[in-house]
Parts: sequence; C-alpha cells; structure tokens
Amino acid sequence: MSLAVEESTGSPVVRRAVDPRLSTAVLAISLTVIAVNVVVLFAGAWLTGVTIDEPIHNDRLGNYFETGWYLPDRQMTDGQPDLSISGLYVYGPVAALVAHVSAVLLGTEGWGEVSWTGEAYAARHIAIALFSVLGIAAVGAIVRLLTRSWRWAALGAAMISAIPTYTGHGMFNIKDAPVAAGYTVVTLGVVALSRPGIVERRLKLLGVGALALGSVVLVGTRPGTWVAVGASVAAMLGLTLVVDWASCGRSWALRRLRVRFGLALIGVALAYLVLLVVYPQVFGSPLHLYEAVKDSADYPWDDIILTAGQYLSMPPPWYYLPLWWLAQTPAVILVLAWVGLLWPVVLLLRRRSAQSGDAARAVGIGLVAVQALALPLIGIATTAVFYDATRQVLFVLPAWAASAAVAAWLLARRWQSSPRRWLRPGLQATVAAGIVVPTLSALTLFPYSYSWFNAPTTLFPINTNWMTDYWWASDREVTPMLPLEEPHACYPWKPSVQLLSCTIEPQMWPYWGTRGESATAGPLAPGEYFRVAFNRGGNAIADQGCEIESIVERRLLWQTLTMSYVERCVVPLETYPELTGIRARAGGGASPYLLWGWYRTPEAAYTWAWDEKADVGFVLPDAWKGRDVRLAVDAAPYIPEGQTSSSLDLYVNGVQVGHYDYRDDELRTLTATVPAELLASVGDGRVVVRLAAPFASVPTEPGTTGQARSLRLQSLVIEPEG
Repeated sequence: MSLAVEESTGSPVVRRAVDPRLSTAVLAISLTVIAVNVVVLFAGAWLTGVTIDEPIHNDRLGNYFETGWYLPDRQMTDGQPDLSISGLYVYGPVAALVAHVSAVLLGTEGWGEVSWTGEAYAARHIAIALFSVLGIAAVGAIVRLLTRSWRWAALGAAMISAIPTYTGHGMFNIKDAPVAAGYTVVTLGVVALSRPGIVERRLKLLGVGALALGSVVLVGTRPGTWVAVGASVAAMLGLTLVVDWASCGRSWALRRLRVRFGLALIGVALAYLVLLVVYPQVFGSPLHLYEAVKDSADYPWDDIILTAGQYLSMPPPWYYLPLWWLAQTPAVILVLAWVGLLWPVVLLLRRRSAQSGDAARAVGIGLVAVQALALPLIGIATTAVFYDATRQVLFVLPAWAASAAVAAWLLARRWQSSPRRWLRPGLQATVAAGIVVPTLSALTLFPYSYSWFNAPTTLFPINTNWMTDYWWASDREVTPMLPLEEPHACYPWKPSVQLLSCTIEPQMWPYWGTRGESATAGPLAPGEYFRVAFNRGGNAIADQGCEIESIVERRLLWQTLTMSYVERCVVPLETYPELTGIRARAGGGASPYLLWGWYRTPEAAYTWAWDEKADVGFVLPDAWKGRDVRLAVDAAPYIPEGQTSSSLDLYVNGVQVGHYDYRDDELRTLTATVPAELLASVGDGRVVVRLAAPFASVPTEPGTTGQARSLRLQSLVIEPEG
C-alpha cells in the first residue's frame, strides 16, 4: 500500500488493496441487532422507573425557567447561586431542555412548567433515548469514514447498541447519556476534518456541523467538558500535521492545517454562540467555565462502592474503572476495541508509516482513542472521584464500539490473503456472536439493562460482588409491593435518625399511589417495619434482622440478579435503663428508645411526635422477665386550634392498655398495669409502647414539609409489680 500526492490539489491519492467485505449474513445480523436494541431502548425509556438524580434535574430546570440558573434549590439563595456551596457549574440545561420539549410534545407538561408525574418522566426519557440513538448513528458514521464501507458502519452501530450499559443508561440517564452521544458526535466531526480529502465539501460540512452539534450537546450538559472538545480538536490538528508533513511536504501540510483550524474554529464558534444564548450565566464568564472543570474534577461524594467483592471508598483506587469495564463490557467488543486502539500506535511507529495509506486512518482511530482514553486516564492519574460504576465515563463505550468495528475490518483485511482460510469466517462468526449474545442476554434483564454483566463475570455471584440497581430504576416495580401498613422506610433504622420514610425520596413520588397493589406481606408485629431496599452493594439477601417479603429480580444467563426488594425488619432494641427510665428531653439519652414517629431533636422538657402513632421500644431487664409491671408515661396530645379536647391511647405490644381524655394539653402521668403474658407476647423480653393521638396534623402528600405535631412525651418509666 502506498500514498502519492496529487499535483493540482496536494491531496494524497491512496493506492490500496481491495477492502474486506462484511458478509451479508453478518450485515443482516447487525441490522437486526440495531433494530432490537433501539426498540428495547425506547420501550425501556417509557417503562423504567425514576432514578435518583432525575428529580434534582427537575428542580434545576424549574429554577432555570424562573431565574436563568440551572441549579437546584439547595444551591441557591434568594434566586442567586449560593457561593458557599461547591459544584455550581457542573451541569448545563441543554439535555434537560430537549427532554422538556419531548414532554411538551407528548402532552405531559406545559412549556416552562416542570411536571413530577410518572408520565412526564417517561416522556423525558424518550428524549434521552433519542440522544442515545444519536450516539449509535455517530458511531456508524465514524466507522463509515474510517472503512469507507456502509456494511462495516452497520456493524459499528450494532456494537454500541449491543453494549447493554450504554442502552440501559440511554433509557433514563439525563446527565451521562447525552454527554456520551455529544462526545461521539464531536469525535465524528474531528474525524471528518482529519480525512485526507478535506477539500471535499461534504467532509467540511460534516466536520463543522458535527463538531458544532456535538459540542452543544456535550458542553451544554456538562460545561466542564469543553476541555474534551479542545483536546479532540488539538489532537486532530497535531496528528494531521505530522501525517501531512510526511506525505505531502511542509507547504501542503501547513495549508491543510490552516484549513482544518479554520473549519474547527467555525464549528466551535457556532456551538459557543448557541450555548451563550441558552445559558449565558455560565458561558458568558470564562471564570465560570474554568470553575466548571474544577468542580467536575473535585465533585464531593463520599461513600463506598461494591466492586468485584471489595467495598471501595472514595476516591477509588486506580483499578476501579478497569474492573467495571472488564465486568460490564461484552468480551468480544472489549478485545477488539483494544486491538483497534493499539493499531495506530503500531502503524505510526513503523518506519514507512507516513508513506502508508493507513497513516490517515491511524489518525482517525487515534482521535477515537482520545475519546476512549484521555479523560479516564487523567481522572485515574489525578485520583478523581468515580462512583456508580462507570456511568460518569459512559462516553468511553461509543469510542470502544467504533474502535472494535474498525479493528474487525483491519483484521479481516489482513487475513484476506492468509492461507488459514478459517480465519476469515471465524472472525465474522465471532463478531456476530459478540453482538448477538449480549443483546439476547440483556433482554431477560429488561428494563434494567444497565445492570448487565458479561459471561465471564457471571461465572461468579453478581449480587454479593457488584452493585446492580444502584440508581433505583426499579422503584416503579417495587413500590406496589410495599404494604400500606406503617411504619416503612427506605433506609435501615438508626437511633440517631429513626426511620427515614421513602417519601423523602422524590423519585418515589410518582408511584406512591400504587403502594400496596401487589403486596403479599402479612401484618407487622410490634417493633417491626417494612423496608424498601435497592441492591447498591451486596443486598442480595435480607439485611441482618430482616426477612425478604417481595423481590424484584431478573435472570442473567445462569443466575438471578436482585434489583430491589421489600423486607420485614426487626428493630434491635436496647435494654431498658433501670436507673433513669426513658427521659425524652434534650440530653436525656432517649434516642435509642424512640423508634419512629418522633422528631429527632428533642426540646428542653419533652419530644414531639409528628405522626399519629409514635413508638417507644426496649428490652426488659432479665430480672423483670415473667413479672407484671407498672407503666407510667408523662405525655399530652397536641390540641389543634379550634379543638377543645383530645385523647391519648396507650398500647403495649399491640394491645391497648389505656385510653385517656384531655380537656387541655397539659402533661399528665398515664399509668397502667401490664401483665407478664402481654410483655412476653413479642418474645425475648421485647416491649414496644405505642402512643396514639387522633387529632394529629400529619402531612399526607409525599414531600410535604412543616412542623406537624400529634403528641409530646416527657418520660416513660416502668417498675416490676410486687
């Protein structure tokens, strides 16, 4: 293969061998895989639940319409950014605005209004799916430019669609799926501008248009990624200068450089003008753009992530991302991707590389490698915070797919003249299997494709070694399994916080009305509560002190993956303090005994309850077990304005032991004798005392705030009889 120079234009004329042809069978398989995965993508977008970060972006969009700032309430004060809070410039409104347009067109919300219904979220998911399709198309176009074959382009598009973590996030991920698509379109633009025939008008238009569109989507969603655009453009200019200089000479190389620089500048300038109009608060300030990069690199997040059986703290070790990529990328695509990424290095190190027709192609693959490797390697080198698997670097996957398809093309070309005739059909059969197997295995996970793991990884248990539904995508499916009976929680009971209701999580609100529709659990015993749990790390079996009642799970190859479940949990009670009794005042140490229904911060003399029912629990001292006890409770109900009386009911282990009428809200000592049989009814000396007041002012809608009050408790004392 050789490269000549056309005298009239200076364009390289490539004399090349006949390129390999993707078989018709593999082409048909590729088109089928694309069709199946696109259908799954849109179906999943409509049917999946609301994930953790989506309500935050709803909040951001509402403030954007009101103030022009794409920030949540917690980062704003009086309509302006709270400068004492970090991370103000990490996100931009472009993806959210496109999602809003989708919701408006589908009739689920009005323009300039943000809806929190399940239908509105589903409509916005359709826009995220469209972004993902844009990324699939961009991968195909990149492969077309590098192989000059629409057949191999179809294989490239099939490869990215067959990576379940890409299509899975494409169903809902408003912050990373658009970034992946936008970055891939940027790469398409610089690959087009790097081609030897840049004098062709179609390449100019494609390069400028793709660079502009991709930059708007990429940087408009995450402003700090302007660095990625700059790196891709700089790499394109540098690599093409080297190759042009060697093949065309200094004069033509510099001329080409000026043309490419001018075209790239036009594309970037067009994108910047659009971004300036859409979000002038950030894109109108160079300082804010600098801070966007800094905020993205130092984003505050402190938790542990289950990875290959290890709980890794933040920032994670260098092997965190490689382990997740090894586990969640289809094996054939992963191997081919690395072949493709390393191929340009081999070509450019060869002595006659500059005189080879592959040099220009090596530049294109090198630009794909910039997308695949640059930011992740920088992040690893600088110990950046990565969490929630690899979703923050989702943009790597389209680059890998493009590289894998080109690698398959390069191997097929290399093996055309090989005496080993089995290599060519063997390669195409392997490639076909590499896109069919992940596509079929991901169907059984629907719509939780983002929790997919490849076959080698599934040789070992997934549930206890990896996170699965770490973004709560199954909340739509698990909420109907949660019984209507209280108490419930979405987090384990802790004395310092008691129970955190699922209604504090906005992603649960759209489906809260379905609660109980498919519940199968029996009634709670005193001291028990129902918990909704998502498998963010090892929660494949019930937590300590809990039993699973209902479960959301899916098959993946030869094992079952847990997404979420409803469990019945028993509170681990503390032994009753014999010397002091339970003193529900500031500094009284009552926190471990106040189970639920109470405000966490006691006042000077008592603790208020916010629920109509509030429980106190403890374990009897061993010496008191089997004996009757005398119970004395100092408490009073809250009497709302306009009411002249109220009452308190007293229960022990689920049985009413007293009813007390109040004409005022003064504290009284309520007494009752509790027989030993009732104390032993729960078992192991556990005692749960419930106070109930009928006139509580309790929030009834998820997310409602305010100081609801039902009753107040000052102390609880028990003494053995006789």
